[in-house]
Amino acid sequence: MSRRSKFIIDIIVIILILGGSIITIAALKAKSHDINNTSTVTNETKKPVDVTGNKEKGDITTNTTQTEKEDGLRCIISSAPYFKEAKSMGNFCISNHSDNEGYLLQVEITDSTSGEVIYISPLLNPGEKVQEDYLINQEYKDGSYPATALFNFYNAADQSFYYSIPFEISINIGGDT
Repeated sequence: MSRRSKFIIDIIVIILILGGSIITIAALKAKSHDINNTSTVTNETKKPVDVTGNKEKGDITTNTTQTEKEDGLRCIISSAPYFKEAKSMGNFCISNHSDNEGYLLQVEITDSTSGEVIYISPLLNPGEKVQEDYLINQEYKDGSYPATALFNFYNAADQSFYYSIPFEISINIGGDT
């Protein structure tokens, strides 16, 4: 089966499972970033996140958004990370899929209204993920904030910039989950 056929079948399965629409993601090049924070990084094999965004028993991954670059890079993130309050950890559910062999991933999230960078993940090896972490700016009030998550991929061999993929997400603080 060709890669394109497999991709189309994956899309159909996602639509059937989630009952929602698939977001088509336009890819763009961006400058590389060399900033890391103190997120807890776990290996995907310890607590797997299905690339279809399915919720695994005991896993807090819900409402995940994913895309696949034509040459096979896969991105996973919560489409609506929730924070009980701005100073608490939120469920980002960011994953550098194990199929992204040879590529490191760093995600930068920017508030779409202010342009402020509100989160930068550590560099993730294939199979690693950030389940929960803190925002950089912990002064946000309760509410929903539109944001862009920019998935920046780097060549693992020399950490040179390779490719970026943007996602529109919503950062949710306070209120009901």
